[in-house]
Amino acid sequence: MAKRTKILGVAGQHRTDARRRPALRHARRRRGRGLVVALSSVLAFVVLVAGAGAGALYYFDHSRTVLANPLSTRTAPSYGDQNILLLGSDTRGQIDTANGLNDGSRSDTMVLVHIPADRKSVQAITLLRDMYVPIKDNGSGKLNWAMFFGGVPLAVDTVENLLGIKIDHVAVIDFLGVERVSTALGGVIVDNPTEFSEGIFTFKVGKVRLMGGKALAFVRGRHQFADGDKRRVINQQLFLQACLDKVLHGGSLTNPGEMVNVYQAIINSVSVDDGLNAGYILKLAQSYSGLTAKDVRFFTLSVKGQFSRGPHTFWNVDQDQLARVKMFLAADKLSEYLPPESTPTPTPTPSRSK
Repeated sequence: MAKRTKILGVAGQHRTDARRRPALRHARRRRGRGLVVALSSVLAFVVLVAGAGAGALYYFDHSRTVLANPLSTRTAPSYGDQNILLLGSDTRGQIDTANGLNDGSRSDTMVLVHIPADRKSVQAITLLRDMYVPIKDNGSGKLNWAMFFGGVPLAVDTVENLLGIKIDHVAVIDFLGVERVSTALGGVIVDNPTEFSEGIFTFKVGKVRLMGGKALAFVRGRHQFADGDKRRVINQQLFLQACLDKVLHGGSLTNPGEMVNVYQAIINSVSVDDGLNAGYILKLAQSYSGLTAKDVRFFTLSVKGQFSRGPHTFWNVDQDQLARVKMFLAADKLSEYLPPESTPTPTPTPSRSK
């Protein structure tokens, strides 16, 4: 099977066009999708690594959609950690190669997956789409505007500059990945702590089976709760934990038919840089030993207060916590960082020599 190639990120002149800004207002309609796509993004990553069999990797390598020149030339650290940027998007549309701009796609979420050199864990940092950040050649604005103005290359550049890191690989996951992957797994069971309804679905307290559209509804609901986004994040974590447990411990990896369906769901939902290929995934899988769902940890880069400008509302990045996250990343000690809502953050242990 010939490898599919779809140009999604051609580096070009990144400019602010006043005619494009009104279109950003429509992003509000997709506000509930961001962390949903983050869930499927990290799940897809773990499935690819954990299920890195020869047949599955051959299928992935010859069926994947390849991004065009999405990465920067920034120098990477020498001690062996890796950073993979996952971009959740509502579309994998074509690029306007004349301008180097995407056709209106935005990243509804960005998740940085950090793979430490010791290969004992995985950390996933969710970067809120409405954070106010510098965007090269475009002043400052919402983080997800970077992909709108300059495609995948500008999104990569913006996150690298924000966190002071080198991004080694990038993947774009479309919104339907949540439904496809949960369906491919044959559904998962969560222990729902609070009864609520979302759309046509009602979720009772107790064991609930989630699949397809029902899974999507479960992880999107927030207006029904007094604590809104906090409860939604809890539900999303319950769903993701259930998916990871089924993949890693529930027999999915030893069920060839189910794994084929999972790989097809991932491939139909993901586009990657050329270097994120079978060889890389196999090498990464071999470097991990006994990865469990508990070894994959999520947290969100802290924000501190909101402000409005015209029709847009932005989150201020918590600069103190950003500085600490950058310090832990630079030391390859992100596993030691705890967000402020958990416990006070420790000082990282001394880093190894570079």
